Amino acid sequence: MEVSDHTKVWRIGYLTRVIANGNPRLVALQQRLRELGYVEPQNIALDIRSADGNPGRYPDLAADLVRLKVDIIVADGNAAIEAAPFPSSSRRSSTS
Repeated sequence: MEVSDHTKVWRIGYLTRVIANGNPRLVALQQRLRELGYVEPQNIALDIRSADGNPGRYPDLAADLVRLKVDIIVADGNAAIEAAPFPSSSRRSSTS
């Protein structure tokens, strides 16, 4: 994604176990995007999906993000990553 492309609004899907006030990973993502020049709704849109503590919901939530044709899915945690409907070889995981 390049900030210089002002004609496109990038859609970012965010898949997480729970949405709580001040979700630190979501807050960090939003802050870093702002630092890089990405501002809602000018050039990004965040589509957030929460499993509400039920990891069994991840596959349906991930499929929903795919149907929305987001440009990228950010998965908060390994269980969310595993639910993403992509070949295992294309997944990148973080241990942080």
